[in-house]
Amino acid sequence: MSQSLSRWMHHAESLENKLARIKENASEQIDQGLRTVETVGACGAAGYINARFGTNGELQFNGVPVDLAVGILGAVAAFAGLAGKKNSDHVHNIANGLMSAYAYRAGAAAAKP
Repeated sequence: MSQSLSRWMHHAESLENKLARIKENASEQIDQGLRTVETVGACGAAGYINARFGTNGELQFNGVPVDLAVGILGAVAAFAGLAGKKNSDHVHNIANGLMSAYAYRAGAAAAKP
């Protein structure tokens, strides 16, 4: 009887450990998905704003591309911790998306003859 109970306890503990690993992996996958959505979403939003409100496909303020400026400011704010520990990753993701939108336009413009 004691061996049977011991085996059941071992199986229960093993199952508990497996569930903890599954939960941890799921959380990491959700975080990765959120990072992707934030970065790609910011890039897409910048593309829309540039096309809708910009001149020749680029919204500028005093000659500076708005998405690039906001992206750089966001990255600096996140690195400096101004968004708080919890939100810095989100600010980084959005800033990366905004700077990516600018980088795409700059690369495309450089390829034109």
